[in-house]
Amino acid sequence: MNPSLLSAEPSVVFAKEQPARSEVQAMAGASATLSCEVAQAQTEVTWYKDGKKLSSSSKVRVEATGCGRRLVVQQAGKADAGEYSCEAGGQKVSFHLDVTEPSAVFAKEQLARSEVQAVAGASATLSCEVAQAQTEVTWYKDGKKLSSSSKVRVEATG
Repeated sequence: MNPSLLSAEPSVVFAKEQPARSEVQAMAGASATLSCEVAQAQTEVTWYKDGKKLSSSSKVRVEATGCGRRLVVQQAGKADAGEYSCEAGGQKVSFHLDVTEPSAVFAKEQLARSEVQAVAGASATLSCEVAQAQTEVTWYKDGKKLSSSSKVRVEATG
């Protein structure tokens, strides 16, 4: 008997019942979970996003339970959308992650237009509350985009 045949990796790395490519939808701000199943519980996998190797961090968590392998993307945002793969033994399972913004951009009913009064020379504060912390807000004055300057301070809290 040839000993090298006994220690060889099985030719089937991933369980047969999963698709070679899956579409995964996640709402912005929620966690997104990508799952694949290996044929042998001891098989180690490597996760990639757009061809770049991933490892556990504050943004992504790599999990292994039995034959299940999971990549959990915490608080998914637009930058997390893309092509992911779970790879082992020269084989891979692919995923396309699509992150969608919630339909409600603002947190609660707010007046479409309101007036703010300030004393000449004093500061005036304009504010709005968005539904998701990572939503980007752009402020305009007379149709022109505002950015932080010596007269204007644009802040995001929460």
